[in-house]
Amino acid sequence: MFIESHWSWGRQLYWGMILFLLFFFSNMFFYDTSLVFKVSANLIIALIALFITFKSMGTFKVINVKLKFNQLLVLWGVLAVLAVTIMLFVGHTPTHILQVFNSKHIFLSTTAAISSAILEEAITRGLFFAGFIGLAIYHDSSYKLTKAAVYSSLLFGGLHIFNLVGGTLETVMQQVFYACAFGMFLAALRITTNGLTLPILFHFLIDWVPLDAIPSTSGGSWGVTLAIFIPILLLSTMYLVYVDRQLMLQPNKS
Repeated sequence: MFIESHWSWGRQLYWGMILFLLFFFSNMFFYDTSLVFKVSANLIIALIALFITFKSMGTFKVINVKLKFNQLLVLWGVLAVLAVTIMLFVGHTPTHILQVFNSKHIFLSTTAAISSAILEEAITRGLFFAGFIGLAIYHDSSYKLTKAAVYSSLLFGGLHIFNLVGGTLETVMQQVFYACAFGMFLAALRITTNGLTLPILFHFLIDWVPLDAIPSTSGGSWGVTLAIFIPILLLSTMYLVYVDRQLMLQPNKS
């Protein structure tokens, strides 16, 4: 039922780390360069990451069977989507998108957002996710998708610790937490669509902000953060658990 990757799970995991470190240190190295150069460099790195992800898997698909959307699966999925919709409005995503169109850097803001979405999804929901599925298959573990989603989401959140270079501890810790929670939803979306297009699109919407906006240096309320992202985390996890249970009952296809 799982599509066999061209690369070993270990090779996928370390290439994911290599690509992230390349992105991080290139941004440090090009810190004083023009905005156009930095955005262009990030787009190139993102496309390279997407190509490597495809090369490692031979496809962007993960499974070779169709999911059966029974009542429970639909219920958890709809609730997870509703929770994410609330997150988008509480996080002022529609307002940010409108601000982009009123910004003097519309094209650069859009390119920066799509570059970030492609890069992070190619690494986390691409290489890391496939790598952890391969690891679960190697150990013949149960709930392979759920475990791969948890591990890749923890890495996705953990990578935000690098933001301590320019942010406060509280702000970065909130970023780590909500990246982990949102990562579980993106993993569920990745399995549901059996591809990376929709995860990239959702990620793009979150990152689509005007580049000339003044960044916030203080974190929001932990109460609000927990109230929004704990439901996303739990609902997405339950959805993945039910997908795993369904796949366990299906005959394996080569």
